[in-house]
Parts: sequence; structure tokens; C-alpha cells
Amino acid sequence: MKTTLTTLIATGATLVGTTVSAAPFLAIGDSAELFLTGTVGIRFDDNVTLSAEKSDDVVLEVAPGFSFEFGKNAQTSGSFAYYETISRYSDNSSLDSELSTVRFNSNYSNGKTSVTANASFAQLNQNTPDTVIAGRAALSRRDVTNLGATGEFEISEKSSVSVGAKYEGTSYKRNTFVDSDIVTVPVKYFFEVSPKVDASVGVQYRDTNLTSLSGAPASRDSQDFFYSVGARGDFTAKLNGTLDIGVNNRDIDGGDSKTSLGLQSTLNYLYSEKTTFNVAFANDYGNSGQGEGQENTTFSFGVNTQFVPEFGMNAKVSYRKIGYFSRADDDYYEYTVGGSYSLNEYVSFNGDLTYRDNESGLGASGDFDNTVFSLAVRVRY
Repeated sequence: MKTTLTTLIATGATLVGTTVSAAPFLAIGDSAELFLTGTVGIRFDDNVTLSAEKSDDVVLEVAPGFSFEFGKNAQTSGSFAYYETISRYSDNSSLDSELSTVRFNSNYSNGKTSVTANASFAQLNQNTPDTVIAGRAALSRRDVTNLGATGEFEISEKSSVSVGAKYEGTSYKRNTFVDSDIVTVPVKYFFEVSPKVDASVGVQYRDTNLTSLSGAPASRDSQDFFYSVGARGDFTAKLNGTLDIGVNNRDIDGGDSKTSLGLQSTLNYLYSEKTTFNVAFANDYGNSGQGEGQENTTFSFGVNTQFVPEFGMNAKVSYRKIGYFSRADDDYYEYTVGGSYSLNEYVSFNGDLTYRDNESGLGASGDFDNTVFSLAVRVRY
């Protein structure tokens, strides 16, 4: 997936944030703080539209914004953030944009009950491996809305139940794509098998509603079920994470049913106090930007190292097999290496080099490769 510079900066800032905390622009009482944020970056991109026929460019991005954080050291905490990403292309000025992002997150915990809630709205103008249209060099402009809440409730000393509800809505601004409204309801039962590990059984329901606009291909709605067993917690002194394995079932309106192996897992290995390895893999159903049904198999392996409190680096290798229901599969590879340096509690610098390669079942018209080098400075005051 094409990563915007703002996302790259946020990733680097996560490393910096583990060691540096800026003083707020405005403190409101004892537990609420307002921060002013801003990023300025430059991106050298040799294939801005991820197409077979490359178009390179240098992109300047500026993203002013703010972050309001509340509930410090309280049972209920959260944050609200807004930023406006202004992108200017040196050669392809028709791709210039001003895009808004709004995010809200909140957490509540009293020891027996925990609730997380989130909401976000993002205006995007970028391509992904499954929104590229062969033979057309353009970007997929869309608005993405996410809403969600999950609560976990203790029902005995050794067991709990988790219930959630999520909504994701995608609205494209080009009629060659298909809008989607996706509602997901996961339910899980956890049982303690050791002081640090819980076993689980669960079911997840997902309803996908697709809206085809004039010029877009006809698409079919679907309903998915994921029946799983799994585990979570500290499996060893250095290995922790979650593992869910089971069966995926998709019922397609007016079509056939499909069944496959279901996987959702993330594992973290603490190699040392400064270095962590992480592995993630999944197998699930989805839909492309044109409404095509998919089975997505994904795998990633990454490492994060904080050499000193001010400087850290990260690297990641990921693979995605896009199994289209209606055509040959795509194989997508991505390799990233990056670093972040904190000058002080207010200013940090980030750099990132990414290489992408897509081997398409459509042949040469769908193949692409892409190299991106990004540099940015982030201010939080």
C-alpha cells in the first residue's frame, strides 16, 4: 500500500514518543493538554501512481494540526487530533491536494471492565495495489470513515467476554470505483489457562454493502463469518501477542459461498531491551476498490531498535497475495527501512526508504514497482 508522508512521520514518531514527551502548548486543568503539531517533508517518488508506465516526481508536504489529550492517569483517557495535509507535486501539479484527517480515541478501564472507542475521518488521494487501474495513470481520491467500540467484561476470576462493533465507509470520488459500507461485529470468550495466557473461542460477523456508480463494474454484497479458536498473552518471558485460527465463510448475494482457512495473528519478540522483532500474518476476505471479491493472505516481519533514547531505526518486509475471485492472483511485496532522531522534546526528524513490487495476474499492464525516499521534520509543542 502506498504510504503517505504523514503516516511515515507518525510511525517514526512512535519510536521517539517512547522516550520523549513534549510540554503542552496549553494545559487545561490537571489531566488535559493541548499540543500544536506540524510536519514538513519531502518525498522522492519514482512512480507516483503505481502504474506500469512510471511517472516520477518530487512532492512537498506540509501538515499543520493539533492534538487534544485528556484523562492523564485517570480511568478514562483519550485524544482528539486534526491535521491538514497540503501536497504539492513538482511536475504533476494536477495531483496537488489539501486533505483533512480527524481522529478520536478513548479508553476506559476499572480493572474488571475495559472499553475502547475510536472514530476517524480521512481524505485520501493515493493508490494501493488493488485500486490501480491498468493503463490509467491517476490517483484514487476517496473519503474513509471509521467508527468502532469494543468492551471486555469480566464474568469470573478466570474468564471474560469481549463484544465489539465496527463500521468502515469508503466513498470514492471517481465513478470507476465502488463505494463500500462495512459493518463488523466480533464476539470472543476468554478463559485463563495460565497466569499470563488466555485461550479464546470467537465468532466475527461482517456485512459488506457495495454501491456501484455509473461507469463502475457491477458488484455483489456479501456476509462473512470467522469462527476461531486462539490465545493471547505472554507465551514466554520474551514472546507475546495474539493468535487466532479458524474458518472463514463468505456468502455472496446471488452467488456462491466460499470457505477458507482464517488467520489473524501478531507476535512480538523482545530480543533485548533495545530491539524488538514482530511477525504478523492473516488470511481473510475483502473487496478491491472496483468491488471485486478477494481472499487476502498477508505476512510481515519487522524489527525496531532504539540505539539511544534520541535515535532509533526500523525495518520491515511484507507480502500480500491478492486472490481475486474473478481473475488471476496478484503478488505484492514491500520492503521498508527507516529511522528517527529526536533533537529535543519538541522536534524530531524522520527518514524512510520503501521499495514496492507488484506482480499482477493481468500481466505487464498490471505490474509495477516503486521506490520512495522520504525525509521530514515533525514539531509537537
